[in-house]
Amino acid sequence: MAAGLAALYASMGRSFGFLAPGYAQHLYGVSSLRSTSFSLGGVVVLQDGTVISAECRGPQTKLHIFDPDPSTTFTKYDTLLHKETTSAQIVGGCGLAFHNVAGTGYLFSNLNDTSSSDGDGTFGVARIAWPSLSVTKMAANFPGNGLGIAVDPQSGDLIYAGVACRLTNPLPPSCPLYRLNPSTGAVTTFASLPGSQLAFIDGIAFEPTRGDYLFITNRTTTRGELDVVNRSGQVVSRTPLIDTATTGTDPVGIGFHGSPSFVASNNQDGTMTEYDYPGGYEVPGIPTRFAAGGSRGDMIQAGPDGCLYVTQLQTVYNDPTKTDNFNSIVQICGGFVPPPDIIPNPPPSPSSLCGFVYSDANNNGTRDGGEAGIGGVTINLTVSDYLDFPVSASTTTSSTDGSYCFNNLQAGTYTISEVQPGAYLDGKDTQGAPGNGTIGSDSFNNIALAAGYNGNNNNFGELKPSSLSGFVYEDKDNDGKVDSGEPGIANVTVTLTGTDDRGASVTMPGATGSDGAYSFAPGRRATTRSVVSR
Repeated sequence: MAAGLAALYASMGRSFGFLAPGYAQHLYGVSSLRSTSFSLGGVVVLQDGTVISAECRGPQTKLHIFDPDPSTTFTKYDTLLHKETTSAQIVGGCGLAFHNVAGTGYLFSNLNDTSSSDGDGTFGVARIAWPSLSVTKMAANFPGNGLGIAVDPQSGDLIYAGVACRLTNPLPPSCPLYRLNPSTGAVTTFASLPGSQLAFIDGIAFEPTRGDYLFITNRTTTRGELDVVNRSGQVVSRTPLIDTATTGTDPVGIGFHGSPSFVASNNQDGTMTEYDYPGGYEVPGIPTRFAAGGSRGDMIQAGPDGCLYVTQLQTVYNDPTKTDNFNSIVQICGGFVPPPDIIPNPPPSPSSLCGFVYSDANNNGTRDGGEAGIGGVTINLTVSDYLDFPVSASTTTSSTDGSYCFNNLQAGTYTISEVQPGAYLDGKDTQGAPGNGTIGSDSFNNIALAAGYNGNNNNFGELKPSSLSGFVYEDKDNDGKVDSGEPGIANVTVTLTGTDDRGASVTMPGATGSDGAYSFAPGRRATTRSVVSR
């Protein structure tokens, strides 16, 4: 499947005009939700790669579900997109998290105070069974703000932002983060943050390595910032964003990169921000621009493939002049760390591409027994890997027996090319396994290489040059042989005509020397030829 993904990603659109070097972006799916209606908010990515995003629509939500199966993709504006299914309206807010409880998978949604009460009380969290989408309301009398919710990797509890965590006038005295035990339904306070400083909590996410710190995107009355709370509920660092051009502003969604370690936010100004913490999380981070030129962003989450799945209010297709106002999901790869309950996919098994450079004595394009290999020939390999990353080109040299091999390759799309050996003419190149590329001039192009596949017999046939020579002479005894004493005839025009092995017409003029000899320089073999003297 990895090779299929490489071909798929190469045809997918983009969203951000700028993305930090070393990362690849793909338009993953376009929703049926227009930006003039509502926006996509919370995102979860399941173990099988299914992407689910919740509408931010108020009292209820709809879930937009994107199928990871490449066989269900379709094309719009020459861009491959993943199939979307939209649920009916269900009780739920904007924030969304996935959690396995006693072996059963659930979506958990932060409920705002409007959606949480329908005559049977006030609730803070909707537990949504997957895939039936049946809803159970939990956290009675602890309403949420409809936004941030995350799984605590240490306890398995749900942490969510309370209803007071939003901008009001006057500002709330405190912003509570609640802890919900998903098995018992018990609710306690995880942290009570000062409302004058942390008035509007949007995204929340635990640092995934140990879970010792909770990150929150906070929009104050004057700025947006990424703040860090320890497990005692204390704010230990606050990192403000400066401006759109330098760092981005108005952060919402939070993601974590593994190595190098940094935090990323999806922002409402069409940017993304990278936060580096060289002094640890209890010291304000260093924000820099990670992406720019997108549209309004909301929540994000990393999947098991190490890619972030990022909400965008609008869509940019493979042809950047083709856009529309549908919400979309953009995939940014790679090296990002998924949240609890999602296990990172193992790296694909290594693959190889091999073959021979040989002297094709009979010019049939097949490496027959007795046909000698040609050593010392330079072979180049270029590639985009299975996530559409451009990978540095590799070079090898054929061995004395003519063999070459590129080992430990990622699944991806490859091109093998040969530097034509100087002592030979270009012969017939024959593609071996996997055999799904195209043959160019001394190259095998766009080979889709799957994980764990050993490709062989991608062979470059070469030809030894051919030559033709003879004499023009006075045949005194008319026996057709150059006998002793029969002189050559100088300055006779001799012309070689015919068709070479590639079907090209050949016309080569020449002349005899003082001894009557003529010779046509080494060249391609001929299928028909004639020599005419005048």
